[in-house]
Amino acid sequence: MVKQYITLAAWLIGLLVGGGHSTIALARTLYTSGMRQGISWQSYLLSRRQVSQNSLGGVKSQVYVVEVETQVASQPVQRSRHWVHCSTRQPFVAFPGTAGMKDWVIIHYLNPGGEYSGYNTDSHRLYWAVCHNMFRAHLDTLGRRARDLGYPGNLPSDQREVPLFGAPSFR
Repeated sequence: MVKQYITLAAWLIGLLVGGGHSTIALARTLYTSGMRQGISWQSYLLSRRQVSQNSLGGVKSQVYVVEVETQVASQPVQRSRHWVHCSTRQPFVAFPGTAGMKDWVIIHYLNPGGEYSGYNTDSHRLYWAVCHNMFRAHLDTLGRRARDLGYPGNLPSDQREVPLFGAPSFR
């Protein structure tokens, strides 16, 4: 199991330094916003670059590197890079750790159209925006759409933290 996550981290690092696909700059597109405990935020998709595409066992998948801008209340704007794996069998959003986890990658395995939790709600919305051009998605209403797209509805939804083991910073 650990080997699987180390391999995934190495693969993500490879995507950062490699990838010959061009970046698509987007018009700063709002993909999610909200308010929690009196604090409002907005997150925007700034760019999207496809870095991988394959078809294994008849299942197509694509990986995108995306740039995201987040504004939380009166705090400075934060920009970050995320990786989005568009797949009906193993969809995920990965992003660099923050605070005490700067040398880690956080991976949210998703169940599009199925269960989601507070910790991965924004990852679900980013996934729908990047993979299906559905911005500001209302997650509670996407079950039928997800099934029509080929998602089984019972994928494991989980968060994993993967150490980068001395890899160069990707910020």
